[in-house]
Amino acid sequence: MLELAGKSQAYLNRIFYKYYGQTPTAFINSCRMTEACRLLRSTEEKILDIAYSCGYENLSYFNRQFRARYGQTPKEYRSQKRFFE
Repeated sequence: MLELAGKSQAYLNRIFYKYYGQTPTAFINSCRMTEACRLLRSTEEKILDIAYSCGYENLSYFNRQFRARYGQTPKEYRSQKRFFE
């Protein structure tokens, strides 16, 4: 983003926060988690593969981030998918 914007990181963070209410990193992580939830609900892919496809290279980190955001593990979330259908 920095390269595309041609501005400093501090400036980009301020502008991004002004318009989106969060930092660029938080926005990207939110998009990753949203995609992970979609994949957990709609596929039978392994959780490890979902984590990798959403940009997480470490399964433990993915699990911690998921639990922090949703209050449950990806496995627990997936087991409740019948409620989403």
